[in-house]
Amino acid sequence: FKPFNGDPFVAEFLQLTNKGFKDLARATLVNWSLGIAMPSWFSRRFFWRSALQLDARMIDFLKESGEFVIDPQKSVFKRSESGKISSNKSGKTSVYVDRLIERLNANEITFDELMGDLVATIQGGVHTTSSAAEYVFLLLAKYPDAQEKIYKEITAAMRGKKMDRFDLSIVNELHLFRAFIHEALRIAAVAPMGGPHFVRSDTTIQLDDGTTYNIPKSTVLHSNNFYMAQYRDWANDGKPLRSANTDLHLEYWLDADTRHFKVHDSFTVFGRGKRGCPGQALAIRSIYSLLGSFVTKYKFLAPENDKAFEIKQMMAITLSVEPKIGIRLEQR
Repeated sequence: FKPFNGDPFVAEFLQLTNKGFKDLARATLVNWSLGIAMPSWFSRRFFWRSALQLDARMIDFLKESGEFVIDPQKSVFKRSESGKISSNKSGKTSVYVDRLIERLNANEITFDELMGDLVATIQGGVHTTSSAAEYVFLLLAKYPDAQEKIYKEITAAMRGKKMDRFDLSIVNELHLFRAFIHEALRIAAVAPMGGPHFVRSDTTIQLDDGTTYNIPKSTVLHSNNFYMAQYRDWANDGKPLRSANTDLHLEYWLDADTRHFKVHDSFTVFGRGKRGCPGQALAIRSIYSLLGSFVTKYKFLAPENDKAFEIKQMMAITLSVEPKIGIRLEQR
C-alpha cells in the first residue's frame, strides 16, 4: 500500500485492517468447519478461550474492589451491600455499570454481553490513558525547561491555596500545565483512527473549498486522528505538512493575548460532539492527577546516554511507545 495524498497513516491503516479481516475470515472458516465436526462446547472453549480468560481477569479485578458480587455460572452481577459505593444506598448517583445491572436484571442483556461491555470500556480506557500518560512523562524528560515552568506554575498555585500536595481544585489556574498535557495528547495521538461511526443515510458533505463527498448509507467511517494531529499545520489553518509535526507547541493552546489555556479547534483526539468518547473527561482528569502529583515530587530526566532521545511509536489500534525508553526520576 502507498500513502494516499501524502497521508502516511493510510498505508498503515490499510495494512492493519487487511490483516484483521484475513484473521477474522480464517477464524470464521475454521469455526464453521469445527462447528460441524466438533461439539459446540469444544468450539466455544477453543476459540473463545482468550476472551473467557480476559473476562475472568476482569471479574477478579472487580471482585477485589469489594464493590460487586459476581457469579458467572448463575449470571449474577450486582452491587455488594458491604461495598463503599452501593447503588442500594440512598443519595448515591448511579453510573454506567448500574445501568448495565438494571438491564441484566430486566433480561434485556445477557451476562456475557454485560461483561463484554465492561471489558471493552475498561480495557479500552485503561490502555489509551496509560499510553497517553507514558508519552506525557517522556515529553517532560525531553523538554526540561517546559517541565520546570510547569512545576513553578503548580507550586505557586498550591502556595496561594496553602496546599501541601497537588489537588484538582487548582487545575483551572494552571494554563501551562493544561497546555502541555493537551499538546502531548496531540503529538502522541494514541487513538490514531478514533472510534468507528456508522452512516444511517446517504450523506453529502461539502468542504469550504467546494469539494463534495458523497457517503453512502451504511458506510463505516474512521476519523484519521493521526494525520490530523501530526500532519497538519495547526498554526496555519491546518494546511498539510510533508513531515510529522512532533515538536512541542504550547502556543497552540494558549490565547495570544491573555496566555490563558484554550482548547484548539483542531483537537479531535477524543472525537467531537455527541458521538465523541464518553470517557474524555475522566481520561484527562486522570492524566491531570498523575502529572500534577508526580511533577511536584520528582524531576523527569532524559537517559544519561541519550539526552536528545527520539520517541517512536508502534502502529496499532492504540499507539504505544516502542522501543521503551528508560527515563530517570530525581526526587525534588
